[in-house]
Amino acid sequence: MEPAFSNLLTATASFVGGHFLLSSLPVRTALVERIGAGAHRILYTIVAAATIYWMVSAYNDAPYRELWAYSTGLRHLQMLLMAPACAS
Repeated sequence: MEPAFSNLLTATASFVGGHFLLSSLPVRTALVERIGAGAHRILYTIVAAATIYWMVSAYNDAPYRELWAYSTGLRHLQMLLMAPACAS
């Protein structure tokens, strides 16, 4: 695996893992008792912001890999199928 992809994978896992860890009931309860609810929210925000910044940065550094050829006809089909979803 290329280093850029492994960096993106690690950043994404850290973002998701940080959310699961800091919002899990045992960890959240222990942190709120130790540092308070307001400090827990600040810590959660800092971890989320830092990991999402890392993830976006890693995404921008990752090389583009085309998985399938672009088809103009499918673009029109996609717009037609998405119109009802946008209208509701």
